[in-house]
Amino acid sequence: MTTPQRERTSTVTTMDDFIAWHQARTGSDYGASFYPTSPNGHVYGYSTERADGYYVALDYKPVGRGARSEPHNWQLTRTVKRRKRKDAKAMAWRWYKKASGATGNMVAGYVEPTVS
Repeated sequence: MTTPQRERTSTVTTMDDFIAWHQARTGSDYGASFYPTSPNGHVYGYSTERADGYYVALDYKPVGRGARSEPHNWQLTRTVKRRKRKDAKAMAWRWYKKASGATGNMVAGYVEPTVS
């Protein structure tokens, strides 16, 4: 007799899949934008639409099986509410910049690289 294999409930391979997973998990349909996965595995992002009058900066860390190699589930570790979208975006950028060692400043929604 063979043991039945448990199927994965969510398969997240692209950022679009991650956004769909985030919306299904939180039960919200507001838009969100995420930076690429940082070297520590965290995914940082921000809401592009107001939720209860605020924009939100988000920090997800991978959890469960395969968290270090191929994560399929994330846990929300930090959220910060801001009245302005650019403030939430800047907070998510600061978290991403600190975790990944990225250089540059966020200027008008774009990363301005620093010249060394």
